[in-house]
Amino acid sequence: MPQTISGQVDSNGSVIGGKGFTVTKVETGKYNIAFSNPFTTAPAVVATITQDGAWTTDVAVVWQAATGHALLITEVELAIAGGVVKAAR
Repeated sequence: MPQTISGQVDSNGSVIGGKGFTVTKVETGKYNIAFSNPFTTAPAVVATITQDGAWTTDVAVVWQAATGHALLITEVELAIAGGVVKAAR
């Protein structure tokens, strides 16, 4: 049976649900997810922002996926009159 890992992480990098992984907040908006049992090949990793008040312009990007970890980057675009300001979460 293929290995599946799922869970939820808050903006501080704390695991709020799931198991089989640990999280290190590398810096604001960048998180390293380490898999407790590495995959035999690089897994398909999916991430999304699901907090209350998230805008459709909020993004979570899987920057790197390897057998033992994944690197995620999050970014938020705030629409300001006259332009757009980008801020990492």
